[in-house]
Amino acid sequence: MFDAVDAHFLICSPTQQQRLANLTALSIVCLDEKMQHRLRAQSRHQQRPLSPYTPRAKPHDPAYVVFTSGTTGVPKGTVLEHGQVASGFYAQVERGLFRPKWRMLQFAAYNFDPCIADIIGPLLVGGCICIPEEEERLTELAAIINRFDIDIVELTPSVANILDPLDVPGLKVLRLGGEAVTSAQVERWAAHVFLENSYGPSECCITCAITPQVTQVANPANFGAAIGCHLWIVDINDRTKLAPIGFIGELAVQGPNVGRGYINNSEASRHSFLPRPPWLLENEEEKESSASRVYMTGDLVKYHSDGTLIFVGRRDDQIKLRGQRIELGEIEHAALQVEDFEAAVAFVLESHHSGSVGHLALALSLRRGSTSIPHIPLSRDSSSLRLCDEEAIPYPEIQRLEQALTSRLAKYMIPWFCLIVDELPMSNSGKMDRKGVQKWAESLQPSELERFRYSRLLGLNQRNAATERISPTDSVAITLKSLLALLIGSSIDEIAGAELDDIVIASSGLDSIRSVSYVRSINQHFSIRMAMKNFLRQGTVKELAREVDRLRCPSPVSDDMEDVDIMLKDLDDLTSRVNLGEASESTSHRQSLGNVFLTGATGYVGTILLNFLLIHPGVRCVCVLVRAGSPEAGLRRIAKAAAIAGWWKESYRERIQVWLGDLARPQLGLSNTQWGLLALTGGGSEESSSSSKDDDADSSIHTIIHNGALVNWYLSYSALRAANVDSTAQLLYAVAHNPAIRKFLFVSGGSQWDPNDGNDCLEEIQLTHQLRETNGYGQSKLVAEQLVARLGHATSRGATALATLKPGLVIGSQGNGGVANLDDFLWRLVSGCFQLGSYCEESDPEGWIYVARGEDIARTVLNELELPQLSCSTSKQRKMLLGLRVERFWAAVNAALDNDRPIRRTNHHDWLASLSQQVSRDGPQHPCWPVIHMIEQQGSDLLGSPRPRCLPANWEQGEEVMAAAVTCNVRYLRKIGFLGGSDDGKWRRDHDVFVRGRV
Repeated sequence: MFDAVDAHFLICSPTQQQRLANLTALSIVCLDEKMQHRLRAQSRHQQRPLSPYTPRAKPHDPAYVVFTSGTTGVPKGTVLEHGQVASGFYAQVERGLFRPKWRMLQFAAYNFDPCIADIIGPLLVGGCICIPEEEERLTELAAIINRFDIDIVELTPSVANILDPLDVPGLKVLRLGGEAVTSAQVERWAAHVFLENSYGPSECCITCAITPQVTQVANPANFGAAIGCHLWIVDINDRTKLAPIGFIGELAVQGPNVGRGYINNSEASRHSFLPRPPWLLENEEEKESSASRVYMTGDLVKYHSDGTLIFVGRRDDQIKLRGQRIELGEIEHAALQVEDFEAAVAFVLESHHSGSVGHLALALSLRRGSTSIPHIPLSRDSSSLRLCDEEAIPYPEIQRLEQALTSRLAKYMIPWFCLIVDELPMSNSGKMDRKGVQKWAESLQPSELERFRYSRLLGLNQRNAATERISPTDSVAITLKSLLALLIGSSIDEIAGAELDDIVIASSGLDSIRSVSYVRSINQHFSIRMAMKNFLRQGTVKELAREVDRLRCPSPVSDDMEDVDIMLKDLDDLTSRVNLGEASESTSHRQSLGNVFLTGATGYVGTILLNFLLIHPGVRCVCVLVRAGSPEAGLRRIAKAAAIAGWWKESYRERIQVWLGDLARPQLGLSNTQWGLLALTGGGSEESSSSSKDDDADSSIHTIIHNGALVNWYLSYSALRAANVDSTAQLLYAVAHNPAIRKFLFVSGGSQWDPNDGNDCLEEIQLTHQLRETNGYGQSKLVAEQLVARLGHATSRGATALATLKPGLVIGSQGNGGVANLDDFLWRLVSGCFQLGSYCEESDPEGWIYVARGEDIARTVLNELELPQLSCSTSKQRKMLLGLRVERFWAAVNAALDNDRPIRRTNHHDWLASLSQQVSRDGPQHPCWPVIHMIEQQGSDLLGSPRPRCLPANWEQGEEVMAAAVTCNVRYLRKIGFLGGSDDGKWRRDHDVFVRGRV
């Protein structure tokens, strides 16, 4: 913003002075007490009538500049002139948006243009502006409204959610704006106040449209009719035409309240502000005035039957692929950070050859002179498009592209194909011909596309291209490639350009299910036992062939150490980077939990945790990290999980704040505001936090429960690191920098743990051994656990208390009908045994299965957080020892079958042979298909472990409680058809159930 306005100096408050000094070298004028005293003194000495020659503002002079975030991440400053502002407010006063003597709350933040309406509007009509203290704005909103006797307030729907209509009985008018209104908000407020729904982009003077009174039966997406301007619906594909009546189009605002444009950004101004489109209906007075200026909002709308407007969505280039929302513009912007690329087009390339969903593709044109392709003049169509020759691929630029994309984009936004061309075509309108590029790409042969698979380009860049061929004598690699082609239903030429071309396995089309099939086919063909974790380490078919050779001729020297060294280095680096030893002392040691930040709340354990938090008297509010397109969609995800678990009530909505984010992204994918609230100063300055009379009454986060994770049995440590390790480090960073956070609890899992080992910080030898013994998921959780433990031991006394809880397997309880997570290993094994009619005889039938109900975990979490000793400096790790013996477990399973079809014990060899045969026959339809590699590698002790030495005296009673829960879970599985649900024994999902998904 400093650069955009070409600022020479800055004016700021004392609280912002130091922060701004670190951001810019501009001269800073701080409005502290001393400066304010000087200004008042000068004003008294210089008081005199204005001279006729004193400059006065003219209609075309700038009145203010307000910044909005751009799609590229660079803010855009909209210039509003005095004439535009005066015209806008005149129309709004005429419509009755501001009334004499009415008291209006100045609520909007000063970087949000409605604050201008909050100030200027009441002054124009003789109203009263009521300005609250900043610290009270959100935390005491209802009290402020009552104390100031507010008549009217304009809020975003999200802020309105924190208010209860019954708490503000004197409020007359609630005006909602700034984001989409929901039906729930209309139902909540319409019967209590005069409810209005307003609309207005920053590029126009505050409010462009408003509804009459919104009733409980009104469409919440209806934002009314124009105020002081004309509103048009323009054809989405052609701005020179209006959309037909009844069709969805882009909203355009025309009138004297439309801003000048973006300051010092002529390109963005030309794109969004149209001087005089051909469809514009102009009268004689408007022909030569600024009233003919049009702003294209980017919002998609349609007409209601009465002529009002209904909001439909944004026209931004947002797509959804494999359940993930993707901004194509963000991909293009990231790619163009590499100077050698001149233009970029991102799109989805439909997969006609494999029959699967499409893949992200990125077409890039190089600056002239970057390739050996002769220059071709800029084309008006896509007919002259052609791919760069193999020898002309700019590998250094590919490496820089990799750095640009991975540093700016989530992993799911990295393109699958990177098509490098000399130039990209333009359409007749002078814009990039995106459709032409996509159509051309879809016409390419599979072998052509394979050459420009992004991971292959990276592989060629990182290795000598001459080594990317498979030797004709390498029979193992050739066989592996044939098995892969057979599995994914493609010819060898389709998955690689030629029979002897090597293949990057991650980009071959294998998903997690097919990976299991591939490993099984390899093991069967070569008579080896390759572990899934070893398969995941192999980058190419040639590397996989060497792993097969190693397993066929085993060496006493392990190859695992290099991977473990990477994990140990990650642990050391993150420990030093977070550095809790220098954390500020917590501002309070009260035992209440206050405002809780919770991850993983839509998962099986997380939803039960959320339930217990919401009914806990010491919890004020729960801020939930959710992956969703909007807060409303996030709340729907939370409510759906809660409904499946059997505890949801509509009244809980008011105590849940949805924070949109993603564990795998920087700052957890949170907005800067939310990340600042979590990680910097708890939503205010450190002084305000420490001086608060009741720190539970503010918006600070006081407790973090980190329960979220990406649970995947097939992915490697490196693939899981961002979601499972880095997310933990980021939350610990928040703990280190936010003195309001009093307690942090990490709910872990994954690797098997020794119940009799009391050490939470493992020695390197012990840690190395455990890392080598588990899979990628277990490794990621183990590294995260050790990070918490190390930092907990390094904290000074009085700092935030850290704890880790390690439950075993998790099952449902009788209280919620035994609702189970169908993707859990335990129930997949039980389902497979049910189909087989037998279970595996374990070496120790008295072995202990560490299993707990979801409610046991939730209670333990709360108990751990409430313990007084959790306020001391030591880290604490708690292992849950609840469970039951192996034979008691299978007896509980059979009890649910009502002797209809009991599962009988069978020796391990025969049982495993029968199960493997059944899995091979049924393929992915078999419940044990995703976990068969784990079953085969585990040996005869599938479920049992050594019993803990410190079981309580009444452990048998606890065992019976757990056995009853197992029986209840199995009955639930039978009820929904997961066990014996059809004549052929295969389950077909027709219920809302818990299955594993990404948090």
